[in-house]
Amino acid sequence: MKPTNESRLIIVSSLMSLAIGGAGVAAAALTGAGSILADGVYSVLSAVISLASLPVLRLIKKGGDARYHFGYAAFEPLYVIMSTMAIIAAQAPLAVGALRGLASGGARPDMHGALAYEIFSTLSCLILAAAIRSRAKRSGSPILRAESRSWFVDGVLSLGVLGAFAAALALRGGPLDAWLPYVDPAVTLALVAAMLPALLGGALGSLRELLSAAPDRETQGEVRAVLAPFSFERGVASVHAAMEKVGRSLNVEVTLILSRDMKASALAALEARIERSLRERWPEGSTDFRFSLAAPALPARRSARQVEARRIEAVATQPEVDLGARV
Repeated sequence: MKPTNESRLIIVSSLMSLAIGGAGVAAAALTGAGSILADGVYSVLSAVISLASLPVLRLIKKGGDARYHFGYAAFEPLYVIMSTMAIIAAQAPLAVGALRGLASGGARPDMHGALAYEIFSTLSCLILAAAIRSRAKRSGSPILRAESRSWFVDGVLSLGVLGAFAAALALRGGPLDAWLPYVDPAVTLALVAAMLPALLGGALGSLRELLSAAPDRETQGEVRAVLAPFSFERGVASVHAAMEKVGRSLNVEVTLILSRDMKASALAALEARIERSLRERWPEGSTDFRFSLAAPALPARRSARQVEARRIEAVATQPEVDLGARV
């Protein structure tokens, strides 16, 4: 996917997030529902963070320069970590407010208004999550993956709030009516808690990339599958790979164990073919090569018993010498 299309998709996503978040803040003011406020704040903050990713995208596409010789690929996981921390910091006061609400007896928000907003929010978030995830798979963009994950989390949370308010509305006036004021603060706490696994999972994955950890097993398996056919090339004994993934860039160090000497032109052609195979799947990144000759097979080491048996056999087969003979 072209960078302009990626940027355009992020802008559209951000505008939608602002619209949904703004509607959520307004609905929270009208209904008095703290859980809707938490949902709305999350959406607004996600929109601001998404717009902030546009300069990061431009830097990544810029490549290396005098300040960063190897490019700006590390800015992408750094952005994911910082945006995650910002969302968690914004949700913390809402969680504290929900705890205070539980301690003070809760509140009774307008259930009908809350249900109307949550239906709109749930459908919008899940549809956008599916659309952006499809684009993220085609582009391999971590920023779009983070965007898709954010919409999916928001949609699932909205669906949970919708279910909670629908159940509370059905129970109104019944034997559990006295507990209904606690529904909204309890749902707010559940929302904040439900956000944490997905948010922290993305941040930890990005931290691993910054620390040059090996990519996930699926990516490692795909790389080895791409390299496997080259181990059957003439003169190649085996192929090994070490790799790291930083943002959308995959850096691979390929070690070729050769069974015999090869001409420089043949090695250069082999390098080019391996590089082309890797970059067809992962367009961005670098590939380094190392070569070594396979060690010759060593003779099997004999045991002490085998050595003694060979010595006895050698002595037994020697011709007898007549010491009394004279020339």
